[in-house]
Order: sequence, then C-alpha cells, then structure tokens
Amino acid sequence: MKKIIDFFIIVMCCGICLTGCGKGNKVNDKQDFKVDGISEINVNIESWELKVDASSDENIHVSYSGTIEKEKSNIAITQKDDALNILQSDKQQNMSEQFSAGKPGEITVYLPEGIEIPFKINNGSGNMQIDNISVQELSLVNTSGYVVLSNVTVSNAKIVTTSGDVTFENSTIPDVEIVSKSGYVTLKDVNFDSLAIVTSSGEVGVGGAGVYSALKVQTDSGDVSVSHKENPTELQLDVTTDSDDITMQLSNIDFTKDASGCKQGNIGQGNNKLEISSSSGTIVVK
Repeated sequence: MKKIIDFFIIVMCCGICLTGCGKGNKVNDKQDFKVDGISEINVNIESWELKVDASSDENIHVSYSGTIEKEKSNIAITQKDDALNILQSDKQQNMSEQFSAGKPGEITVYLPEGIEIPFKINNGSGNMQIDNISVQELSLVNTSGYVVLSNVTVSNAKIVTTSGDVTFENSTIPDVEIVSKSGYVTLKDVNFDSLAIVTSSGEVGVGGAGVYSALKVQTDSGDVSVSHKENPTELQLDVTTDSDDITMQLSNIDFTKDASGCKQGNIGQGNNKLEISSSSGTIVVK
C-alpha cells in the first residue's frame, strides 16, 4: 500500500514540474479611453485580482499585468459600441495545473470622479480592492474572492456573493443591497439611507451607523451586530432570533414586546425602521 502511495506522489510531482515548465507569455499593458461615448463598463474576471481607483484625469485607464498561456487563459479589453468590456478568462485546469499556477495577474481600472456610467463586475475567485471612486451605480457578482470598498461614493449598489467576504469602509452609499451565502459582511462608518443585507450563514457587522430610513438584516445562522454613532431619536425596532439571544443597548425604547428572542417597539415616533431577524444567530444592537 505504501508503494502505491509513494508512486502516486511521484507521478503528481512529475506532473507539477512538467506543467511548471510552460511559462506562458508575460503581459503588461495599459489602455486609455475617453468617457464620452461609453455608457457602461463591464468587468468579467475569473481568477485575476482587480483594483479600482480614482483616475488622475478625465479619462478611464485600464492596466494589467500577468501571465497568459495559449488556449488556457486570455485577457481582452475592448470598446464595442458604447460599452467598455474587460474580460479575463481561464480554461478549466487540472489538479497539477492549479498547484503550478502561481500568483494571479492583476487588473487595475482608474475611473474619473463622478461618472454617471453603470459599473458592473462579475468576479470569480480573485480578490478585489475598490478605493476612492465616485460612481452612479455599482453592480457586483462575486463567487469566492474577498471584496473591500473604501472611501467610495455610490448612489446605488447591489452586491451578490457566494462565499467571499464583503467589507465597506468610510463610504457614502445611500441605497445598498447585499446578498451573501456564507461570506462575512462588514460595514464600518458607512453613510446610508437604505441598507438591506441577506445572508445564509455569514456574520454581519454594521458599525458607526448614522441616521437612516431603513436598515434590514436577515440571516439564517450568522451573528448580527449593529452599532450607532448616537442613540437614534426616531426608530421603529423589530428584532427577532430563534436562539433567544438578543442584547439591546439602545435607550428610550417604548417596548411593545420585550422578550429574550424578540424586541419590538419605538424610539420617538418610529419614523425610521430597524429590522433584524436570525434563525439561530445572536444579535447585538447598540
């Protein structure tokens, strides 16, 4: 049995070494685009990392650096009609190719401030860092890479992720919708008016919330924590969990129901709304 295992290991190592011999072609390029004539930006990435940052001028700049192999991977940046398309694709790899793939490539998109162009991202496994941009609309679909958004201003944002973590920091996003299957969702010092978060098992943390009209969090098993900069003066609360574990640290609440697994009531006239529900997670509100 040991000989069979040793033979298998040797075969695997040989396969990895042989695959590693195919170095591929290193690419490093930058393209510039005028905003006029572009009505949408579409980014489709399978494995490379993505960075988005502010442009130093009024144009859109796209740079990339990495390694591509014929019939295995490709990158293409094109402007077709009024759409700017950024595509990075991979052919499905076997086990030895995955081990020898090395560091993924990187794509960086620089956007002018305040562009009113829908920005759509469809991401596979690469990580994403989005900083210092101001756009009208952001749509992001993510499989497993982590997503960090910092110092961004977006009028409307929708993020759907399977297992990657999502983090918002120091941003202004009036209307936000986040749907996550298992990744953690964290918002810190984010100004929003309407925020909706739905998760299956990931934890949710909202820190430094200001005045908002609606905050809704729904999770099956993840813990939820919501903290406010100041105690709200107008808020309708509906907080429930099947685990009977709620910590409510807000003051001046006129409770209509005050049980271990359900807190309902108003602060002031209750013009704004906080709604949190969890099947088995703990909930902390302060």
